[in-house]
Amino acid sequence: GSSEGDKGKSESKNKKIATLKLCSSIVSYLIEELIRFEEKRVSLNSDNNAGPRLVALLSTVGVYAESSPSLVLKHVDTLLPYLKADNNVNRESEAAIVFNLCKILSRLAGNLSESEIQRLGNSDLPNDLMKITYAFDSKPTNAAVELLAKFATHSSDQDGPFMKTLMKLGRIFYKLLVTLKDKATNFASMGAQQRSNIQRSMSVIGSICRFHNSEEDRGRTCDDIDEKLVIVDPSQLTWSNLPYCSYTVLEEYLDKVDTVTRCNALRAMAGIFFSHPRIMLELEQEGTLKELMSEASHPNLQLETLKCFQEILVSEEERVESGEAKRQMQSKESITLSKKISGDQDGDASLIGSCCAEQLPRLFEMTSSCNEHIREHATKLIETLSRQGLLNPMEAIPHLIALQGDLEHPQIRSLSLKLLKLLTEKRPGMVRQGLADGIKQSYFFQHKVYSKEKRATAVLSQTDLSGKTTSECIFKDIFQDAIGNSRTHSKRTIKSLLTMFSNQDRLGKKWQTKNLMEEKIPILSYISEILAYLPFNHLGDVLFIIHSISETVALEGNEIMRKMAIFLQSNEISDTDPDPSYFDVLEQAATKKHPCRTKSLAAVNQKRFDLKRFAELCTEACSLSLLVRLYFYLRDAYKGVTDKRLVEYDPSEKERINDRGMTKSTNVPPFDSQIPLSYSKNGSIDKDNLVRQYALFRHNMRNYDRSFNIQTEDGDNGDTEGNEDGNEDNTNVHKRKLTDLTNN
Repeated sequence: GSSEGDKGKSESKNKKIATLKLCSSIVSYLIEELIRFEEKRVSLNSDNNAGPRLVALLSTVGVYAESSPSLVLKHVDTLLPYLKADNNVNRESEAAIVFNLCKILSRLAGNLSESEIQRLGNSDLPNDLMKITYAFDSKPTNAAVELLAKFATHSSDQDGPFMKTLMKLGRIFYKLLVTLKDKATNFASMGAQQRSNIQRSMSVIGSICRFHNSEEDRGRTCDDIDEKLVIVDPSQLTWSNLPYCSYTVLEEYLDKVDTVTRCNALRAMAGIFFSHPRIMLELEQEGTLKELMSEASHPNLQLETLKCFQEILVSEEERVESGEAKRQMQSKESITLSKKISGDQDGDASLIGSCCAEQLPRLFEMTSSCNEHIREHATKLIETLSRQGLLNPMEAIPHLIALQGDLEHPQIRSLSLKLLKLLTEKRPGMVRQGLADGIKQSYFFQHKVYSKEKRATAVLSQTDLSGKTTSECIFKDIFQDAIGNSRTHSKRTIKSLLTMFSNQDRLGKKWQTKNLMEEKIPILSYISEILAYLPFNHLGDVLFIIHSISETVALEGNEIMRKMAIFLQSNEISDTDPDPSYFDVLEQAATKKHPCRTKSLAAVNQKRFDLKRFAELCTEACSLSLLVRLYFYLRDAYKGVTDKRLVEYDPSEKERINDRGMTKSTNVPPFDSQIPLSYSKNGSIDKDNLVRQYALFRHNMRNYDRSFNIQTEDGDNGDTEGNEDGNEDNTNVHKRKLTDLTNN
């Protein structure tokens, strides 16, 4: 009843009070430990651990300040002296101390009273913070500027010490940027000190603008903002025009030649975009964002653009979740009741997401960039946009699946897999629909990102301590998570991949490249590996693949044989025979190091020989060769695939319970997806490899026919068995010679 509910609330309240008391005791203990540390300072001057101990104490206090600022309020005066940066520790520890302390005080800003802010303003704190911006690198500097800005904007006295110090900093660094902007087009040729000053100036200006909270541009159009984007004299710089004038100056630096200066300018602009999204909209409408993210842009600029987007979106997310956004809106007098009701009180924040959404096509392309850092940050940005509901997951899924092919950078594979698993939990249907397309796209990812000399592979091989090598498909985890025990979706994915082997499909318009024949064999080799090593958990999946292969070979095998025979006979290679059991002159020549230099194949070197047509026929033959290899591999690899089971199998039959939990044999040789390529590195047709492709096709079809006959016949024909035994010896000798030459 209600009494039980009241009792539960009371217990929860008591637990919260007890927790706060405990945390307060811990904070008091940490401060006492800090005081004891200072009392022993003389004896620790030469102690190398003095710096790390101070950093550890202050960072721990920072954790409690973040969770409940009121716990640290009474200890402010004890902490302030550490901001003078004269703690007799090394520079690295000094920077960490200053950074942690600035962050602690920033979290306390909202809990301090007006009188307390005024008291701190009349102390040395403003000057100490200003000195930090001159003495340290960007991280402590940004933390000091954040503290100045929060204290300055928290006070109702806009002419107080903190605001005066903040504007003094702004004018000093703004003046430096205005003075040096026309000194060179390439700042890489300038002295190191000047470059350092420019970088520091941009960093400070960006940090100040990040915490600018003026309401003047709310509701303004882009035309209204354009009027404010001018460079003014430093003496005329005010708090209200600071972000607009700073953006205009930074634009000048963004147009410079050297990449470092442009990256620094873009990083500083991110601070302006965070507090004034409409200025970012201006940059997007000018096409600058598109240019910065384009393939033609320097990789470092592309990377910096991704980082800026990520930083702005994450910061805005943290602002909303922490309740700071709500507090800021409630404190703004310009937000009327009607705006609160309509939900448009913080509408400008959505402009950032809109600008990101405009660049989504390019963002997806960047997941296959040759630069691994760009790929990683593009994936991180996709994760953030997906979490915030700013992109359609269906569009991102194939690109994330393709990243499973990033074998040399496991952190990128792990990041994309983590996101795919989250999407699978929320929208399993979407991941299933995009799985086949993503698998196909992964080949093009590897082909683009890695050297063309390195063959695309869908297999991860690992060797244990005993020297045993195990192989698994790179899509193992996502296949298990997305498909699970769904036979329907498993069969749909398998069918989509097998369709690519059909010579009527031609890989589909979506997968066509500039030279389809040149790409088709490597693509099919890659897909065959996937089908060989996917983690099937039901025998029906394996039987379905074998059954589908049998259908394809039956429909297309003899037809390719017939077309080959007609073509070769028309080119006066006269002893060709469509009978698979017959070793023709091409197969015999294929065992030589240079098949086309043999006398029997002189016709291949004549001008009238249609080499392009022969290459097309051999490519069609290779698709069947890979299917036949897959057929034999699956039969040997999975226990339960018997001749009887294959004959009885019906794709439409109901699921058999004993087909679940099948096991894979551990002593089966690895699947061989290697096929001699038809085209050499310079793009010309390799005639010798065409002959080898033809011979491999004949060899595979011969083995398949023999296996099919054994499978369907009773095996009681003695004469047939004798002939087969004789052919088997010739076949093995021919295969060994052909394999040796192909590998060489």
